[in-house]
Amino acid sequence: MKIKSEEVYLKSLVEKLSSFKLFSCQEIMLVLNHKGSQIQGTSVKYYHSKDGFYLTYKWYHPLERYSISHQLAAILKCEGLEREVQLLLELKEHEILQYLDLTNLSISSIVDFEVFQEIQIHISELRSLLTSTPPKLTDPDPSIAGISPVSPLSPPVKTSIMSEDEIQELKSLLDGSLSDDQMFDENLAAHVKALFYFENSGCDVSQARLSFKENLSSKTLGPIIGSDGRRFTVMCRSARSGLLFLGAYAWLQLRKSEIKLYILTGSIFTDCKICENTEDLDEANSIFWVIRREADQNYPNLESILKSDNDVKKMQLIYRMDAGQYKSIFETFGSDSLAVRTGGVIDDEI
Repeated sequence: MKIKSEEVYLKSLVEKLSSFKLFSCQEIMLVLNHKGSQIQGTSVKYYHSKDGFYLTYKWYHPLERYSISHQLAAILKCEGLEREVQLLLELKEHEILQYLDLTNLSISSIVDFEVFQEIQIHISELRSLLTSTPPKLTDPDPSIAGISPVSPLSPPVKTSIMSEDEIQELKSLLDGSLSDDQMFDENLAAHVKALFYFENSGCDVSQARLSFKENLSSKTLGPIIGSDGRRFTVMCRSARSGLLFLGAYAWLQLRKSEIKLYILTGSIFTDCKICENTEDLDEANSIFWVIRREADQNYPNLESILKSDNDVKKMQLIYRMDAGQYKSIFETFGSDSLAVRTGGVIDDEI
């Protein structure tokens, strides 16, 4: 299989899969319609049509996955790569990344593609569907003869961005259990993904594991020992929405040589930006510095801030005219604080 353009291939694949459906079936039976009568044939384990892929719900069994690997390869336009598709189905997420690196197919070459983030959303949805309890079966689609009964698998309303390995790691670090809030906490996910990132980068994270729970209150991970023997601490944040909320205290901390910042930008731990100083935060397309301060109705304080700049003409105030808009900017100050608390209140300024 030869691909001329990775981005074009990925776009065409996402377009196809966006309209593709998986159906869980109790039984799939071949039926011949002949002169108004139906002749029933034998049952089959799967059926691939233009409408979607129908299978009896035994996804957990490796033999079942093996039997449909060639069909999945065809759906993914990977004819001739059935063995590779089967292998990827059996590997865990971090093992897949290692396998791709060994075959010189690292995803680093495609992470900048616009379609890559859309792919991550599809992966999260499929992971939830394929590891969930089989849905309650409903009446079959009358337009598809011989499939009875069938239930469309609908995407869940909310899924965690953490892989199964990351969830298990987090449970072990937090005394064996996770609440629903913790499962969907963006910054908590950033912490465990940062742990995986630096461990896979060859760093010693053993001490960071031991101090993981204790350091959550300061939103840090450490101490970590790099391959060069240097010790450092990592501040962890999620910016998957496209916006990074960083406290002034954290910004000042980043001026220190022993502090790094891990910014999660996607769904897997390699989707990140590592900053070793405040200059690394600057982006070429940023014309303005946007600074947010909690409003306290103390207008002399606001006046003092404005007058502190030597060139006040460069400053602007942005006011919201509609109370229902831009909530992430104008409301819930400190909303990036962790759902996991280890006693005491998390300092929103950290």
